[in-house]
Amino acid sequence: MSISFGDLLRQHRHAVGLTQEELAERAGISARTIGDIERGVSHAPQRHTVRLLSDALGLASQARSTFEETARHHALPAPATRAAELDSPARLIGRTPEVALIERHLSRAGGPLLVFGGEPGLGKTRLLAEAAHRAISHGWCVLEGGCQRRSGQEPFAPLVGAIARFVGGREREALRSDLQGCAWLVRLLPELTDEIGEQLPSLTVPADQERRLMFQAVRRLLNNVAARDAPETGVLLVLDDLQWAGSDAIELLTALVRSGHTGRQGGQRTLIVIGAYRDNEVQPSDVLGVALADWAHAGLVEHRTLPPLTADECGELFESLQGALGSAALADRHDPVMRERVLERASGVPFFVVSYAHALRDGSAAERAVPWDIAQGIRQRVAALSDSARALLAPAAVIGREFQLAVLVSVAEKTEDEVIDGLDAGCQSRLLVDTGGRFQFAHDLVREVVEADLGSTRRAALHRRAAAVLEALHAENLADQYETLADHWQRGGVWEQALEYLVLAGDKAVRAGAIGEALKHYDEALTVCARLGVSARAAAVDVANKRGFVCYDAGEFAAAAADFGRMRDAAAQLDERRLEALALAQLGMADYYDHRFEAAEEALRDALSTGESFEDVRLFASVQLNSLYMVIGRHSDAAPLFRVAEALAPVVDDPLSRSWWGICGSEVLHWSGRYADALAHLARWQSSVDASKQLVTLLWTKWETALACGGAGEYGRALALLDEVVATCRATGESFIQARALNTAGWIHGELYDHLGALDLNGQSVELAAGIETADTEITSNARLNLGDSLLAMGRVGEADEQYRAVERVVRNPRPQDRWMLWRYAQHLFHSVGELCLARGNVDSALAYAGECLRSAETSWSVKNVVKSRRLCGQALLMQGDLPTADAELTLAIDTARQLGNPPQLWKTLTVVGDLRAVQGRPADARRAYREAVQIVKDVAAELADDRLRQTLLNSAQVQQMVERAAG
Repeated sequence: MSISFGDLLRQHRHAVGLTQEELAERAGISARTIGDIERGVSHAPQRHTVRLLSDALGLASQARSTFEETARHHALPAPATRAAELDSPARLIGRTPEVALIERHLSRAGGPLLVFGGEPGLGKTRLLAEAAHRAISHGWCVLEGGCQRRSGQEPFAPLVGAIARFVGGREREALRSDLQGCAWLVRLLPELTDEIGEQLPSLTVPADQERRLMFQAVRRLLNNVAARDAPETGVLLVLDDLQWAGSDAIELLTALVRSGHTGRQGGQRTLIVIGAYRDNEVQPSDVLGVALADWAHAGLVEHRTLPPLTADECGELFESLQGALGSAALADRHDPVMRERVLERASGVPFFVVSYAHALRDGSAAERAVPWDIAQGIRQRVAALSDSARALLAPAAVIGREFQLAVLVSVAEKTEDEVIDGLDAGCQSRLLVDTGGRFQFAHDLVREVVEADLGSTRRAALHRRAAAVLEALHAENLADQYETLADHWQRGGVWEQALEYLVLAGDKAVRAGAIGEALKHYDEALTVCARLGVSARAAAVDVANKRGFVCYDAGEFAAAAADFGRMRDAAAQLDERRLEALALAQLGMADYYDHRFEAAEEALRDALSTGESFEDVRLFASVQLNSLYMVIGRHSDAAPLFRVAEALAPVVDDPLSRSWWGICGSEVLHWSGRYADALAHLARWQSSVDASKQLVTLLWTKWETALACGGAGEYGRALALLDEVVATCRATGESFIQARALNTAGWIHGELYDHLGALDLNGQSVELAAGIETADTEITSNARLNLGDSLLAMGRVGEADEQYRAVERVVRNPRPQDRWMLWRYAQHLFHSVGELCLARGNVDSALAYAGECLRSAETSWSVKNVVKSRRLCGQALLMQGDLPTADAELTLAIDTARQLGNPPQLWKTLTVVGDLRAVQGRPADARRAYREAVQIVKDVAAELADDRLRQTLLNSAQVQQMVERAAG
């Protein structure tokens, strides 16, 4: 019993190790078509489809004949007459200029020959499939053929193969018509002897005459086919892999495209050829190289070299391929990191993208593995080089993607001329690229495959040699080579030198703000430390410490805590008590900023106990624990630690500890309204901040300075500092301090009655804080309170109420992680909601909120909020008509405001005092209070360099109302 075509297709597919989807991609047809054939659903495959499958399977001549004969029993008519039934190739991505060229030639606006060149994998075969499909849809009769490698090449391939496959699928009557006047064709295709209905040539003629007659017969056959099957268009020859065509085929092709008007119907050309070849395998002196030059000189050919796909096109191709993935690959399908890695490594070569997509589907896409089919293709190209050129690729691959001639000469231990000859061969094959003074592998995958094929001993030796050469060559400027040297010494197994360069590379990345690179280098350094064991414990302490601060600066507090924990363990193994205690203090600091307050307190107390004899540890731990207590509202516990830090800071020569003392000490001062003292304190310790070289302390110090400046009314300086903080944060990717700086700037704009600017800045802060996993509720709460204040001032009472209620829900029912500065922003909330109640005429509620604010402010020494709460109380009492009590509250408020020195609190309190005096029937005193308030506003405006902001303040409704009342 004969085998079915579906079963035969399945056998051949399994023999070459392809899935249905992989075969479909190679053949340029749909996977569903292949599935239907193999299941027997489709009993009549197109002859065009059969030929595509045969080519994709790479069948030898006998197997191809059997394959096509089995399909022929069920074949449909030739594709030129059944274009509607042709399988459309998978969607072509990119190649818009090339498709436009194809369309131009199919409309006969171009010449007789269109040739695409390019290195393997760029999609030439896929483009030819697109040309065939478009031609059939336009009514052309398409004949397709492709060459095999020269060792197994048939005479006149690929033309004769294309003709043989075409006539093999013709019905006998049509074939006899095609062969009229083509008797000499039997010299090319003896199997047609029985089909030619005329006397066969029996003459013996000279070889050149026989060749001329055979070529004329081919031309006549194509004309006959065009006249019968495509009278409105003609015949399209699609020829792939022309780099392997012999001189006989090139001569026949030349004769066909030179046929001129002989091959025209009604003045229209009836034959067009579209071909493709690997230009990296063709030299100018080769058969095809000479022919291309001749065709170009004669104006017969249009040539285009295929460029790589763009990054966007590769991404589109990758995503389109993912649609066919099975469920096992679903996680990788939506993994942006995997996607970017694939596109980066593919370097615009579509075959690489396709192979990686298939590897993802079958689960063979290891972290750095090159898919098997890509690796085999690269090995094939490398094998075509001379022995001397191949010998150079190994050391070049070890050096890296890019390398200098001098380095390769030394590592390969060859003469310069030998190396240059090998490099020339590599560039001609498109495996290497000469970039002018340097060379690089055309694709990093080429380098990976060449290096992977080296034995491990040989590879390690070459890495050691490369490291030594680079050290000698760049001795005067090793910093540029830290990363490369670390890699070579690691791969060469010289761990001590690898560790040295990994740490140097990490330090360099930190200085450049390249956080991800720094972490990677420090991670590798810690791995090497573990490999080296006892001898590298001191280095492990140092690296864990550095990595911890990189994570801390980046706002990755949990990761920082883990690194400081590693530092503590390594220090304990070395019996270094000071380093162990310092690691505990830094661990406590990381836990503190990660809102793990209990764990932070325990670690900081352990640090004080372990490091009691080390003043620098005591200073650092005391500062952090003092700050922790202040933040969570334990002011009485914080006070003794403040005094310890105040005594130790002048005598401890440690920039980091002094930096934090500068920051934390200033916070306590400006919270209590001592703005000038806070600024003086920050200035005193600024040199320590600079010396610490820590990004977070630099940013935090600038932010704290801006806060104190804002409190003192130095708004121009404050906003300039905040602009610097935000710019640096955006450049480095820091968001924790950036979100704070934005709402601080928003607060200042609100103070100056620029409420539109305030809404924008505070809105940015809320949005940024929402994306920070470790963001304090304080950031969002302060921003929302600022938003509410501006909305209330603009008369948008309902919207203000929404912002306040969101914060009040946190204040009334705080979670453990909400405790950061809860006491402070609760005071702001109570005053703001009290003002809203007053705006709605709810005096009793306003007084209740004012009382809450005052009680909290007095117990935490928050002078500014004392002023705000007493002023609110005075306003509410004034509205009630209780003038004596209102007078008493406002007298206390104005006295405190004058001591405080915050301009808005003074001018706002003076305005309310003026209102009280007016009600008391003291108009002169009222005008005096209003005039003083206006003057304070003018003094602030005069100091603003920003003209827009100055005019916004002076022209605001609030200030204009003061001016009117001052005028009486």
